Amino acid sequence: MNDQEIIQALMENEKPFGLMSKEMQDKANDIEVGAFQIYNCLPQPKAAWETVLNGRFQLGNVYRLRPDYEQEPEVVKHLNMKYFVLKPEAKSKHDAYASASQSAMCTYADNIREIDPDFAREISQWAQGEAVKQARL
Repeated sequence: MNDQEIIQALMENEKPFGLMSKEMQDKANDIEVGAFQIYNCLPQPKAAWETVLNGRFQLGNVYRLRPDYEQEPEVVKHLNMKYFVLKPEAKSKHDAYASASQSAMCTYADNIREIDPDFAREISQWAQGEAVKQARL
């Protein structure tokens, strides 16, 4: 099964965790437990699905993804970091990555100008200087 099929199967699941396929168990463990509901059959006759607040999956319990669950796009999952590195120095006149970095640096400088004008000026000058070098390539 592909990722989307596993997500769909987890949304429709009616099997105890221990009877789910290994790939479904693995995917469930990759997803935060709060994204799941657990079937609570104890308050008979009002058995119902309830949101799992915390804990770990128990083999005998039945879990399914909440109906409002939305999978994060693949690119977002891998961008879980504290720092983002920009590279304003261009390799060619049409280096889109360098241009984007220069633009981002200028925007950042504009946003911090009131709290740190000296640093903002240095960042702007650096980005603008690299843009001039890039135009001459």
